[in-house]
Amino acid sequence: MLCFRGLENGRTLQPYQLAIESMDNLLVEVSWTLDDQLNFIDEISHQMLMTFFKEQLMSRCHIECLIHGNFTEQSAIDICQELESLLTNSFQTKPLLAAEKFLKRAVNLPKDSYHLFRKVNVIRQQQQHLSAIDIFYQTGLQSVRSNIILDLIVQVFHDAMFNELRTQQQLGYIVYMYVKRLCGMQGLDFLVQSARPLSVIDLAIENFVANMPDYLEKMSDKDFLTNVQSLETQILEKPKKLSCESTMHWNEIACRQYYFGRDKDEVEALKLLTKTDLIVFCKEYFLVGSPKRKKLAVHVSPSFNNEDGGDVINGVVTPLPEPTIIKSIPEFKAFLPLYPLVKPQIPTTLHPMANL
Repeated sequence: MLCFRGLENGRTLQPYQLAIESMDNLLVEVSWTLDDQLNFIDEISHQMLMTFFKEQLMSRCHIECLIHGNFTEQSAIDICQELESLLTNSFQTKPLLAAEKFLKRAVNLPKDSYHLFRKVNVIRQQQQHLSAIDIFYQTGLQSVRSNIILDLIVQVFHDAMFNELRTQQQLGYIVYMYVKRLCGMQGLDFLVQSARPLSVIDLAIENFVANMPDYLEKMSDKDFLTNVQSLETQILEKPKKLSCESTMHWNEIACRQYYFGRDKDEVEALKLLTKTDLIVFCKEYFLVGSPKRKKLAVHVSPSFNNEDGGDVINGVVTPLPEPTIIKSIPEFKAFLPLYPLVKPQIPTTLHPMANL
């Protein structure tokens, strides 16, 4: 019952939260929407859960442990062995087969494409007329250089984007620009919640993106260096809590990249970047007409009857290609290729226990 209420409450999420959920479902190979889970939950019984726990969940397992803090190597190994013994003795747990140790993969959007998914927010049809838009420009697999280029782009443009879209144009109170990373894939993401027509928001974001190369061209070398140094400081800042450091390490384990020296390598790559590198990257992946541009948009609104809000934003007209409308998330993903996973930085069988 608690699980059902939790899922049901998911329907009342803010529009921008629903937009993020839909975007993640569109980009990840295997995923289940809130509606998918709600449609199935009535069939679940207590007996079904107990059977699943004993006969499926605990029958085969793969364990990865992070033991961080005041432990010796031997005490950490002892803890892992104790956990392994508990599973094998109590549940006769066996290790997963190699083919079962898989991670989800991300879809590879077509080049020079623009896809749009519309989601009607039924819960808010009788409430405040808020909508949300999530626009994602996919750039490819993670790498040291592409990671730090995207991070530096957000560092350089976030305040300007906030000032343009929220302060000047007053398009909404929730305005974000960030790097989205899923399953080893990444890209630049814009998220806005607003009462304005979504076509207006979309065009405002596109106009901002179109001006990014010019903004960089006009930026002084001193201002560029200031942004580089600011990002370097953020990356190398020591975690203030042990839990924060543990989370940073666990994120590397969870994505199975095991890149525990990522920060230092990315800072070294950061020092080599120039304004020209960012300008070329922006033109290559974000501008309309670029062969490598891959745009995916999610519109969440109580209604799409009045979505057209005009083509002019602050006197700038941007001719945009017509989007390909996504009618079904599973069908959309079924015919797209998948990115490979990013290769781990260290071997994943460092100890004989690693087979469980």
